[in-house]
Amino acid sequence: MPGAGIRSRIESASKTALLELRRATKPGGTIAAAVCDYGAGMRMLRTFWDAAVTIDAKAEELDEKRLPLCRNGELSNLWKQGGLEKIREQPLDITMQFRSFSDYWDPFLLGQGPAGTYVGRLDKSKLQALRSELKRRLAVSSEAAPLPLTAQVWAVRGTVPRVG
Repeated sequence: MPGAGIRSRIESASKTALLELRRATKPGGTIAAAVCDYGAGMRMLRTFWDAAVTIDAKAEELDEKRLPLCRNGELSNLWKQGGLEKIREQPLDITMQFRSFSDYWDPFLLGQGPAGTYVGRLDKSKLQALRSELKRRLAVSSEAAPLPLTAQVWAVRGTVPRVG
């Protein structure tokens, strides 16, 4: 599986970070976190990667859907491994409001993150094909029209056990 090494390093670093938070939090204190659901729940990226794979099958290897800790149960499992109590995980649904298609598209051109890195590697014709495929998938009728896209975040919280 592409990215498996990265996944295990992220998971290891996440557990280390959580254990440090637990050490620094007084007994009975709460530790909370939230992560976007890059697999299915973040439409802005899900649509991007689905469009990218349509024009270039190799894009599948970069798709963020395999990032760790982004799916139901993964954060709460980490919290359990970290020895926290009273763990609660829940989805938070939001709508991302883009002012226009350009407001959505232009940040990909800045080269940040896996999607931006992918865009930066495309030649002009593939870049245009990706842009067109995104507009089609998002049903963009006017580039100036607002573009609301749903997103889901997995949020978790847990309590540091009291001593004694």
